[in-house]
Amino acid sequence: MKQIRKREWDGREWKLWSGSIGDLRQEIPTFTIGDFRMGTGINKYKSVIVREPYGDVDIGDTDEDDSMKSRRIPIEVVRKKHEGTIRDNYKHKTVLLGYNLVQHHDLLDDVLKTLKIFSDKESMGIARITRLTDAEDLEANLEITTYGARMRIEFPVPNYKYDVDDGKPYGLNVICRNSVDKRIAVEVNLYLYRENSPEIPFRGFYSRHKPEELKDGAIEKGLNEKLLDIASGKWLKATIEKGKVENLTKEILDKKGAQQILDALNKSDEAEDVLNKSDEAESDHINLYWFRTKLSALSTAVPKLELRDQQMGRIMKLLHEVDKVVEEETREQKSGNN
Repeated sequence: MKQIRKREWDGREWKLWSGSIGDLRQEIPTFTIGDFRMGTGINKYKSVIVREPYGDVDIGDTDEDDSMKSRRIPIEVVRKKHEGTIRDNYKHKTVLLGYNLVQHHDLLDDVLKTLKIFSDKESMGIARITRLTDAEDLEANLEITTYGARMRIEFPVPNYKYDVDDGKPYGLNVICRNSVDKRIAVEVNLYLYRENSPEIPFRGFYSRHKPEELKDGAIEKGLNEKLLDIASGKWLKATIEKGKVENLTKEILDKKGAQQILDALNKSDEAEDVLNKSDEAESDHINLYWFRTKLSALSTAVPKLELRDQQMGRIMKLLHEVDKVVEEETREQKSGNN
């Protein structure tokens, strides 16, 4: 394991490390959630997130950041978990509200467990998978803030290959993000990649630390469903009404990015190529495989890493909304056929 570099983003310092996931875990802390208090006074509406010491830490000849690893550090004040009443479809119902703490290690455990179990399926659809025996040995890049509150870890999974019938299979890359200071959501994104080609992005799981979204098994369930969806290969020929894509693009992307996508949609040569990729495409529909590659190229064109991350966040939201529209159109078609 080695430290690659440091960088600043949003006024905070991030350290970048590379190594096996098992080795990188020593740089990932754990957290507890307790009462927000001063002496005997306790705030019944708020809790405080605390980063626990890293364990056995040698603080001899180290910098200030390393010396802080041996101490408990307050991170963030959050809304305490409690039962509350909300309106849903004009009816009142009682639900669990507040902040749901997700440990970085737990997120990583859930993702690796899902990838390992899914690898037992071996070949299905366009996927060609070999069994993943020890996920902790996967090589990864870890980005983490000074107190460990925000984490981003990225790793390829060479056991997963996807054949799109052009002789050049895609590999699988996984990016997990999490924070315990409310700045970044719990997020798992999947990317299909190959040399000299745009990545194909998919959202595997996303939540704003809300209890109703983070029930036991929610991350594994969401990720497993997306892996099945990718393996099916249906996304290669899936289409969506062009007008709906244009509206969502203008609504979600920044102005410059939206214009680039709209220009691509309206180029006659590209539009013809898009329609040729799907036997079932109608004249007013576009192919989503093509659309995903265009969005990926839009992200990689952003030079600054922090701005690129922000752009990719918008792109993932756009793809999520597009996928929901496609699912709705598919249900309507099936209903009409019945």
